[in-house]
Amino acid sequence: MLKLYGWYACQDCLKLIEWLNSHNVPFEYYEMEDQPLQVASLIGRVNGAHAWKVPTLEYNGRWRPAKAFDPEETRRDLIALGVPLE
Repeated sequence: MLKLYGWYACQDCLKLIEWLNSHNVPFEYYEMEDQPLQVASLIGRVNGAHAWKVPTLEYNGRWRPAKAFDPEETRRDLIALGVPLE
């Protein structure tokens, strides 16, 4: 299942969540403020940073670093990750 690492105050995260829901893409949401240090460190490494950045996506061990929300880019990135879309 697609995993979304986000932050409640992140507008790009909220837009991505809305887009995923409207396209019936199942996902698990992980609030970064609630994650242990090892998860925050992993998300930082995925993004090439010392601190976490969101929204970061993971699907079957493949990662998409944080990006500003763009619907077409999101679709392309999810397809590249192998996420089944309608």
